[in-house]
Amino acid sequence: MAKFFAKNFIKNYLFFSNLISLMFFSSNLRHLRRVNNLTQEALANHLELSLKKIGSYEEGRATPKLEALLEIANFFSVSLEQFINQDLSVVQDTPALPELKKYAAAERLRILSITQDRNENEYIELVRLDMEEDYIKGYSNIEFVADLPKCQLPALPLNQTYRAFEISDSLLAAPTKSIVVGAFVADWNGLKDDEPCIIVSENTGVIFRKVKNRIAQNDTLLLEDTNGQFSSYSVLVEDIEEIWRFAAYINLDFPEVPTQVNELRQTMQKLQTALEILENKTDEESHK
Repeated sequence: MAKFFAKNFIKNYLFFSNLISLMFFSSNLRHLRRVNNLTQEALANHLELSLKKIGSYEEGRATPKLEALLEIANFFSVSLEQFINQDLSVVQDTPALPELKKYAAAERLRILSITQDRNENEYIELVRLDMEEDYIKGYSNIEFVADLPKCQLPALPLNQTYRAFEISDSLLAAPTKSIVVGAFVADWNGLKDDEPCIIVSENTGVIFRKVKNRIAQNDTLLLEDTNGQFSSYSVLVEDIEEIWRFAAYINLDFPEVPTQVNELRQTMQKLQTALEILENKTDEESHK
C-alpha cells in the first residue's frame, strides 16, 4: 500500500509540477544540451530516443513519462527536482558531462578536413606510408589534406566521407601494403564489436584492426589481432585521433593462385587427358 501511495504521489506530483513549470523542463533540457555541446541528434542517440521526441520536449509540445524523465536527469547528473523546478540557466555551476563521453561522441570539436571537385563531390584522399607521421600531425590542416593524392570511387555508398590509407601494419585479411579505404566514424559509441577499422593515433600510428567497443565500460577500444601473432590490447579513446570504418581495399599485387588450387588443377588436367586416351582406345577397339 505504501509503495502504491508513493508511486502515485510521484506521478501526481510530476503532473502538477509539469503544469506549473513546464517551461523549466524544456528550457533546462535545451540549456544542458547546449552547455555540453550536444546536438539534438547526439542526445537522442545517447538516450535512445527519437530526434522528434527530443525536439518536442525542448519546444514544450510534449513531456516525457516518469521513467524517461529520470533517465534524462541521470544522464545530465542533476536531480529530478532541479530539472523540473529550477531554472538551471541562472545556476553558476551547471553540471557538465565527462569530457571523454563528449569526445567519443564527437561532441568535443573534432575537425575533419575534406577536398571537393567543382561539383562539390568529395575526393578520397590517399595517405601513403611515407606520409603517415605527417598525417597524424596535420590531419586537421586543410592545406595538408589538400596536398594529398586524391581520387574518386563511384561504387562506394554516397553521403559518407572516405579516406584511403596505405597500410604497413595490418593483422587482418587485407595484405600488407594494400590500400584500405575507410568511411569516417564521427560517433565512436556506435562502433560494433569485430568491426574492421583504421585507427589513427599518435601512439599506434595508422593501423588496421578489428575493434571491440569498451567505451561504455572503461573508455577504451580493444584492438584485436585476428591472426594470433600478438596479444590484443586496449587504447584509450582520448589517445585516438580518427577512426575510419572499413569500406574497401585495393591490392596492388596480382593475387597468386594458392598451391592447393594449382595442384588440383593439374590433377584435373591429368584425369581429363587420361579420359581422352581411354576414349580413343575404346573407339579404336570398337572399329576392329
